[in-house]
Amino acid sequence: MVGRLQSSDFMPPIRHIFLFGDLTYDFRKDLLQLLHVKDCPSLADFFARLQPAIRNEIASIPRREQEWFPQSTDLVELVDNMDTTKGTPVMCFTLLCVYQLGRFLKYVYYLLFEWH
Repeated sequence: MVGRLQSSDFMPPIRHIFLFGDLTYDFRKDLLQLLHVKDCPSLADFFARLQPAIRNEIASIPRREQEWFPQSTDLVELVDNMDTTKGTPVMCFTLLCVYQLGRFLKYVYYLLFEWH
């Protein structure tokens, strides 16, 4: 199994371990910076699809619970307002996952297209 993790002609050496779910790290500032990255098409597509998906998920819950989440027009506004409502813990978990997936997408994109 270890042999599969070694680098090959098609893949650079593996030097990183990805750990998802660390709630001790304040990710908001880094997520806001990530939301402004313009030179990574896969990341831009991920974020463009995400806002409507979050909006649809919130719309699918009972009206009383919808009021627990901040109203937002984009992800930047959602991050800025996530501490203003009763749904803050849920938004924190959600946006942490968004941040970690976004970092991973950016890493893989640069690894693939800037490695050569």
